[in-house]
Order: sequence, then C-alpha cells, then structure tokens
Amino acid sequence: MREQGVLIRHNEQIDFLETFDDHVVMHTQSGKKIKADAILWCNGRSGNTDGLGLENVGLKPNSRGQLTVNDQYQTEVENIYAAGDVIGWPSLASAAYDQGRCAGANMSGEKDVAPVTDIPTGIYTIPEISSIGKTEQQLTEEKIPYEVGQASFRHLARAQITGDTMGELKILFHRETLEVLGVHCFGNNASEII
Repeated sequence: MREQGVLIRHNEQIDFLETFDDHVVMHTQSGKKIKADAILWCNGRSGNTDGLGLENVGLKPNSRGQLTVNDQYQTEVENIYAAGDVIGWPSLASAAYDQGRCAGANMSGEKDVAPVTDIPTGIYTIPEISSIGKTEQQLTEEKIPYEVGQASFRHLARAQITGDTMGELKILFHRETLEVLGVHCFGNNASEII
C-alpha cells in the first residue's frame, strides 16, 4: 500500500483538520501535521441508545451509546441483556447473531453457554483486510511463545498472472504445540481466505 501512497497511522488522535480546495491537513494531538489529498477517518459504530430512557432502569451507556456486558451478555441490571452493535466490538452481523443466541440461551437458564469468541473480521476495502485470533502484540503481552509464518501474495502464480500482487498472509502459532493462535491477511479476497 505504501507504493500507492497510502499512509496508515494507528492510535493517533485528531486535534483538528484544515481543509483547502485541493488538499487537507490533519493536525494530531501528538503534534504531527499530515497533508493529503483525502483523509479516511474510521471511527467505528455507536449504539443507537439515545432517547430510550435507559437511565430510568439503571443503565448508563458510554459516550458512544454502548452498554457494558459480562460474558453472558448480561448488563449491570441483572434482568437486562444486550448483544450486537450496542455492546461494541466487533460490530459484525454474524457476531451479533451469535451474541443474541448466547444472550437468549443465558436468559432462559441454559447451562454451559459459551460466550462468542474468535470472530473473524473482514474489512471490504481495496485491498481487503481480514483476521481472526490473537495479534502479535496480544501474544507478547500475554507472554505466549509464538512463531510467525508469512506468505506474500506476490509469489503466487495467480497474483503474477492477474498482476494483483499486493497482499500478505500471516499465521501466528504456538512455538511448542503448533496450535494456530491467529491468522491475519490483507489482499484480494482476504475475507474469503480467513
């Protein structure tokens, strides 16, 4: 993506934007100034909880309108459960369905209902970005011994034939047990690969 002039800045906070006829300048709280033709600001989703009167039943949504739940999708009010976009990450329909089923099972008293984990995510950009499982940062923080396997799309015959060589697949696996701990991919059809 760098070859195409794309710059990705993680964990930056926007201080303010200046707009001009032919470009924009983003000023970050860390003091950086970034000039670009365009800026894509990805801010996630917010819960649609305004006006529901949740405070009347003892619930306080966060600044994004989202509710906090435990691993059974139960809110701080014992008889109220929540699932989907209103609880935040990962904001995917497939995850919301599973979360809803899990919440319903917990409400009806089913035993041994496991919370939804390891949800594959897909971002339908060009190139696509997709992942499942732990990241290298998480594994390092958790002191889990891991190894990395990487494959670049540019080495694939299909990529060379089509000329679509941008992309990479990374597999994180446990150093001793060889268990797959995370898979991360960007490139053509990354969501299908994951």
